[in-house]
Amino acid sequence: MPIHRRLPKRGFNNIFRKQFAVVNIGRLQAAIDAGKIESSKPISEAALVEAGIVNQLRDGVRLLGKGELSAKVTVEVAWASAGAKAAVEKAGGSVTILRKPKADVSLKKGRQPKKAKAGGAHEGEETAAENTPAEEAAPEKDDTSNSDSNTE
Repeated sequence: MPIHRRLPKRGFNNIFRKQFAVVNIGRLQAAIDAGKIESSKPISEAALVEAGIVNQLRDGVRLLGKGELSAKVTVEVAWASAGAKAAVEKAGGSVTILRKPKADVSLKKGRQPKKAKAGGAHEGEETAAENTPAEEAAPEKDDTSNSDSNTE
């Protein structure tokens, strides 16, 4: 029996996970220095494949911050780390994130999104001022000034 069948499986393997091609900014700078990519044009995922930096796009490109970047570039990728964004912006360039935001669960199956009420009350709950009449909602008077009339 093969070893992969003899050893136990550990953890959870998500079969729907996204697999991204990884590009570090140091490798991006090396490609610009070699003349594979023009820094004056926006650098898209397709340009990275044409230049030979990425072999296969998979689900997109992740830009990571390892290395140094000195060229002013505009990068369009599916995901970028905070360090990579900071390095590109420090060099005078910009990073555009192309990934789609996650769908809101409340919008599925025709559900309407819940709107928060002012004052922190949740939907279906009412504040104490809405439940009580105006006389009860008014603050109570302090009875300490009339304490001598109440004493026996």
